[in-house]
Amino acid sequence: MLAEYVSVSGVLTTLNLDNNNIRDEGAAAIAEALRGNGVLTNLDLRANGLNEYWKGVIRDAVSGRVGFKLKM
Repeated sequence: MLAEYVSVSGVLTTLNLDNNNIRDEGAAAIAEALRGNGVLTNLDLRANGLNEYWKGVIRDAVSGRVGFKLKM
């Protein structure tokens, strides 16, 4: 549900999901949402049990966004 909002929000610039245990399914949904969101500039995903594969997927989803701050 949150990922759906992120994908269409035109006002959300910061999202802190630190320590929310989103795991693989959540990472997949967030990565897909990031591809459709052009206004989010700060994302905190620390302490969510993401492995290197999912971290890479998230990084790819925001690659090329100048000034994007990503914490994992």
